[in-house]
Order: sequence, then C-alpha cells, then structure tokens
Amino acid sequence: MHNTSTEARRRRLDPDSRLGLELTLWGIAAFVVLVPFGVLLALVRSHSSGLQSVDRTVDAHAHTLAVGHPGLVRFLNDVSTAGAPRTFWVLVALIVVVLVVRRAGRLALWAAVTMAGAALLDNVIKTVADRARSCSRPHCRSCAHYGAESPLRLRSGWSG
Repeated sequence: MHNTSTEARRRRLDPDSRLGLELTLWGIAAFVVLVPFGVLLALVRSHSSGLQSVDRTVDAHAHTLAVGHPGLVRFLNDVSTAGAPRTFWVLVALIVVVLVVRRAGRLALWAAVTMAGAALLDNVIKTVADRARSCSRPHCRSCAHYGAESPLRLRSGWSG
C-alpha cells in the first residue's frame, strides 16, 4: 500500500508525466487564491464589524490624501479608466479578430470565452458582495455624503 501511494505521488509530481506537475501546481495555486478569497467574501457578506472598520479607516485615509492631491486623483482616475472592464473587452475583441484573421480559431475562442467568463464572474462577485465602491462621477446621486468637492465618492452596485 505504501509503495502505491509513493508511486502515485511520484507520477503526480513528475514533470514528464502528462499534466503531472502542471496539474498539481494549478491545484495548489487555486487553493492558495480561492481559500483566502472565499474567507474574505464570507466576511464581506456577513458584514463583519472588523472588516468594515478597516474598510472605513482605509477609505477615510484615502479620501484625506486625495482631497489634498488633485494630481494623484487625476492619475488614479486615468489608471482606473485604463484598467476598466470595457477597455479589456475592446482589447480582447481586437485580439480575437486578429487571431481569427490568422486562422487561430481555437485561441480566439479561448480568449473570447475567457473574457466572457471574467465579465460574468466579476458581476456575480459584485452582486454577492454588494458593497459600496469608489466613484468619481460628479453626477452620482449616492455620492452626496462626501460633498460635491470630493474626488472620491461611494456608490452601490456594479462598476461601469
């Protein structure tokens, strides 16, 4: 029995065996990422007072810093715009077109499905977490608690 488990372990970690080491490493990576994420999501859903306190403290410090540095606010808004989901949708759509033109259909399909899955997962997580997120839109009605002069305001719902 001991010999069988040792042999299975050796095959699982063997870089020459089909998917051995790669599958093991992906499993470990998924565990390392998903467990803390799941714990954090559970804390957000349960409205953990400790997590909310940390969130409010970080929010207040970020707001205080941003009010005194309009250049920083402009830079962070630009980074946020560049990293927005719509930017990635456009980039992946262009990549898919290029891949289709180059007759790399499977890779194009993988890119399109991955982007669609990421968009779905993003919206599911935001719906499940249902927490306020920063908003720099001057017309945002739910941002009134910070006042019109604030570069950072909070709003509920999906980011867009």
